[in-house]
Amino acid sequence: MEKHGLTPEQAAGNFHIIDHKGLITQAREDLEQNTVAKTVLTESFAVKFARPETEHEGASLADVVKMVKPNVLIGLSTVRDLFTAEIMAFMADNQ
Repeated sequence: MEKHGLTPEQAAGNFHIIDHKGLITQAREDLEQNTVAKTVLTESFAVKFARPETEHEGASLADVVKMVKPNVLIGLSTVRDLFTAEIMAFMADNQ
């Protein structure tokens, strides 16, 4: 995205990172020690992608899909069955 003219902040703003505690926002208490999929992240990663909408801290994947209406979901964990039929239906409704 940066190659196409976005600033790093604008590019990061296009992502919603969800871990086992839900949506990561700037309200996350352990932001600097955040873990996603049992992998310790560097502070810069967690801080860079933490959403400013602190009222949505911990929102579920389904809630984020309903709210954001994304075109793409990228699953980077090894957790099975996160993309449920309900979530896929929300995605289909967004098209």
